[in-house]
Amino acid sequence: MNTVLAIPAHLGSKRLKQKLLINIEGLPIIEHVRRRAILSKSFQKIYIITPDLKIKRIIESYGGSVILSKKKHNSGTSRVSEIIKNIPQSKIVILFGDELLIDPKLLAKFAKAVSKDMKSDAWNATSCNLDNSDYFQNSVVKCLVNKRGYIKNLLRKINLRKINLSNQIILKSVGILAYKKNILEKLKLKKISKKEKLIKVEQIKIIENSFLLKSIPINFDFPSVNTKKELKICIENLKNNKLQKKILKECLNIKT
Repeated sequence: MNTVLAIPAHLGSKRLKQKLLINIEGLPIIEHVRRRAILSKSFQKIYIITPDLKIKRIIESYGGSVILSKKKHNSGTSRVSEIIKNIPQSKIVILFGDELLIDPKLLAKFAKAVSKDMKSDAWNATSCNLDNSDYFQNSVVKCLVNKRGYIKNLLRKINLRKINLSNQIILKSVGILAYKKNILEKLKLKKISKKEKLIKVEQIKIIENSFLLKSIPINFDFPSVNTKKELKICIENLKNNKLQKKILKECLNIKT
């Protein structure tokens, strides 16, 4: 599998300060995410991409690989695109550093689909688990997916009365992306549009530049860590959800 995983990470989060270093069961959140990626057994190499020396020191103390980036970036994809010349693999999967509860098996499913697909230019993990309140939540990115499985638009708020559902479906975007390396190199040179700036969804650039963005349904339905409320939900899942308890135990048992 000629695929590498990049985990963009920085300490500049505003809603939950330095969230990636919050200690859970003896490990910072970012190390939990890296270990879950290891458990997927799907990547030739896993890199943390960060501008922060504190993250670098911590990850390297666990035996992880780190590539330093510039401080200022508009998105995780932008941060990864800065260092792609250092990565020889032809496809790059991007997992965001706050996906504390990512299921390694679902990450493996996504990576396998990406590896087999020669036609698409980029990929976005999606879930069909949308409830009515999600349509009005800015924090939930919605994908409009056509019958061929390609994402034609991404929105934060949706007016269902104005959406034609006869030839498309609405899915929820999950925090896993992937790109062909040459496509990411091309997108790196493209300017950020007004729409991308307005809704702050980095995948918009893929669609606006006429590249094919494929939906990969994995039906992952756990929150990422953005707020104190979401952190509390994640910790409760680690304590009480049977699957998450099992994955946590496996993460803690990884020898570094």
